Amino acid sequence: LYSLTLPFGIGGIVYGGRIQLLCVVGMHHTVTPVIVSIFAQTGLDYINPLGTAAIAGQLGAGLAVVMMERNRRKRSKMVPALIPALFGISEPVMYGLTFPTLKPFFMGCLGGAAGGAFAGIIQLAAKGTGASMIPGALLYLDGGLFSYLIVLAISISVAYVGTVLITTRDRKKQQLEQQIA
Repeated sequence: LYSLTLPFGIGGIVYGGRIQLLCVVGMHHTVTPVIVSIFAQTGLDYINPLGTAAIAGQLGAGLAVVMMERNRRKRSKMVPALIPALFGISEPVMYGLTFPTLKPFFMGCLGGAAGGAFAGIIQLAAKGTGASMIPGALLYLDGGLFSYLIVLAISISVAYVGTVLITTRDRKKQQLEQQIA
């Protein structure tokens, strides 16, 4: 709990930016005892908005990957990977869209860190535990829903813009190399 209350949202940055690294290897459930312990002590789940920020970051990066795909057939096959993220399941978007080329994955982590920073700064906490993204909004109906939506918007936006920028830069670099060769 101490690390989550560090100033300037540092705890949110660290958790929101790094939890997807644990998710890649299936170790993200190891934080469940910590979540339950904090919830038992405080009646609040401070980790929920941070985890949601991380999922939203992967959603934003995945959305950018889909939108930047030039082949319509490939793009249409990518869209279904985004849908589970809306309900708190990041693995399809992560394994299918962001992780294969790594840079979008790390932009998703950056989005999670940005949203986590905001959640940490305002000390956003859920009134329950276990749900994230759209279903998770129910945990904030008794206060904090607007802040929760801001966390989602920050995470998605930062990851989306970062992925677009880095992909555009890489494409321009690749075109330049092809012209030179």
